[in-house]
Amino acid sequence: MLNLMPSSYLLSHFADVVTKSEEFLEMSLESALALLNHDRINVRNEELVWEAGVRWIEHMPAERKGHVDDIMRCV
Repeated sequence: MLNLMPSSYLLSHFADVVTKSEEFLEMSLESALALLNHDRINVRNEELVWEAGVRWIEHMPAERKGHVDDIMRCV
């Protein structure tokens, strides 16, 4: 299970983790926010952060739709 604080691997391989990892989709709100908000994530543009947030919400929309504002503030 992914920890609350993002590891250097998660930060360095952000695109792979958020697009290919089932574990990312299973993260708690707190863990997802910690990853998406981290200053050291390796992304070329904020669009990938936005897409990751949408993917996380759409994985369990009934439970997560109330967190859209929290997730989108990460972008």
